[in-house]
Amino acid sequence: METLEQYIYRHHTGQTAKTYLYYLDVFKMKCPNARALNYADITEYINSLRKSKTEATQISPILSAIKRYYDYLLETGQRQDHPCRNFKLRRKKKPIQLQDLFSPNELEQLMTRENRFFNLELRNKVIISLLIYQALACSELCRLTLNDIDLDAGTIYIKGSPKFAARTLDLKPSQIKLMLDYINTSRKNLLRSATNCFLITQRGVAETVDGIHSMIEPLKHLYPERNLNPTTIRQSVIANKLNVSKESIEDVQLFAGHKWPSSTEQYKRTDINEQLEKINMWHPLK
Repeated sequence: METLEQYIYRHHTGQTAKTYLYYLDVFKMKCPNARALNYADITEYINSLRKSKTEATQISPILSAIKRYYDYLLETGQRQDHPCRNFKLRRKKKPIQLQDLFSPNELEQLMTRENRFFNLELRNKVIISLLIYQALACSELCRLTLNDIDLDAGTIYIKGSPKFAARTLDLKPSQIKLMLDYINTSRKNLLRSATNCFLITQRGVAETVDGIHSMIEPLKHLYPERNLNPTTIRQSVIANKLNVSKESIEDVQLFAGHKWPSSTEQYKRTDINEQLEKINMWHPLK
């Protein structure tokens, strides 16, 4: 069975994983029966942090680490429930910097990257295509299995998680051929042991969140004045659907796997001309 450490490293970048594991060591030291705690126990623990000298900015990642711990117990069958999945801290969300995101044409440029290793070139193009066309989060990419890919139907199934809703998305025709080539050649060459994971690293094991971030790192020189990473790529795709393609908030919400419309609405760019038209309609100047 996958260890807690392996599970967390698979879902997060290296630095985040280290931080989460540290917080969990402290949590389990203070709560020896951590595996059996309930909602009230978690609330009491968070309140104890607030009363202590713990900085407010630390409490949110501590709670995230604790939630991930119970995600692990739930997925490995060590618990049948999640005691704090819906536990939320009141905090102000940082607004998405829409002006720093990338246009559809700029995202397409990412597909032109070359890799001197054929097997990695195909795999990397598959990953980039899933980022720029389906806007998958890194954790969703890492959870993909061969069973989730239906090339005959031209679709990909994205499993649900505490953060995102499950959904089935269409693949572009170019992706179908790309994935077929990857599955039949590159993936087989990369494999070192039997696994159903879709994305395989050069070492022959399942891809990690940290690995996907590292893969995007060499592309940052294309846009040196902006922050190019898997998160800003996903944000760009969502924003472009709303503001460039003019798709409805409901459709984009389903596409992105957002559980609440408000999560999608924050990507909507204010249209000054549209606002002026509404003002003139209801309050015409005389």
